Amino acid sequence: MQFLGFSFMRGEDAYLYKCATTDSEITDIELSNGCFSGLYMSTDPSLDQYSSGTIPPWDDESTVMRAEFINTCNTNKSEIDINAIDGLAVKRRRKNDSYGDKWETIYIQPVTRKADFNFTFTDYLCKNNCEYQYNIVPVANGIETYHNNVKDVTSSFGGIHFTDGFRQYSTPFDVQSNYNRKTSSSTVMPINSRYPVTVKNGHLNYSSGSITARFLKMNDDDTADTENGYLYRKEVADFLSESHVLVFKNCDGFIAIISLENDIAEDFGEHILAPKISFSWIQVGDAEDFTQLKRFGLIQGGDEYEHN
Repeated sequence: MQFLGFSFMRGEDAYLYKCATTDSEITDIELSNGCFSGLYMSTDPSLDQYSSGTIPPWDDESTVMRAEFINTCNTNKSEIDINAIDGLAVKRRRKNDSYGDKWETIYIQPVTRKADFNFTFTDYLCKNNCEYQYNIVPVANGIETYHNNVKDVTSSFGGIHFTDGFRQYSTPFDVQSNYNRKTSSSTVMPINSRYPVTVKNGHLNYSSGSITARFLKMNDDDTADTENGYLYRKEVADFLSESHVLVFKNCDGFIAIISLENDIAEDFGEHILAPKISFSWIQVGDAEDFTQLKRFGLIQGGDEYEHN
């Protein structure tokens, strides 16, 4: 005899076993009017009803879902319960070096409905020739819970790049760049000494430099659209001049939070339809320090979240 799926005659849990085929995608499953200890779904049509008293304790390539309903509706394929979280935190850390032991939040994706799980995030704040690890963890009431979904990514690019964390402009064409390292030292010339004395007050240690490069609007076939390049150059110049701070990345591995110092100049001498853009910059922060990235508004969320 069975009542609500329980076999009183057998003295153990009974199975509601169903082998079904469908021509359309199954997007929702509902269990109701019963007390269920688990749910298992497979794409294997030859799968027999189990008689061991438990759902299959393993996953294989045909497993679609296995939920044991132990104080949660989580499944093996989706360990995040949409009803129990309010966001997803994208975490990042450097791999295999002194930065590699600390996860930092690089982006927060709010989650209020199922469609919010389908999102794309582009991390513009990576340096060149560097290995990173990423993880996505659920967030509930401002607190993150660890979720093992770690992926390794190697950042590799050419040319120079400027980003405000939300969008990015770059170019590999005719790039001329230089750096100067600034310190707080000064030289004093004593009257009765053969050698000067250097005085270092404070802890100033930052870079400055200048950039000259062509910013070209590219066609889909990787050819330069020089005939319609003016609006693109104006867009680049507006981005550079109107941004309070930017992250500057060079293909040699240099990365820094910078601010432009002077005017942006255009030189039409070599090509009237593809002038070179020149400007100078000064470093105002460390682009690998997440506290500074957040302070300058270069990270899209994460201040109120805490990693456990």
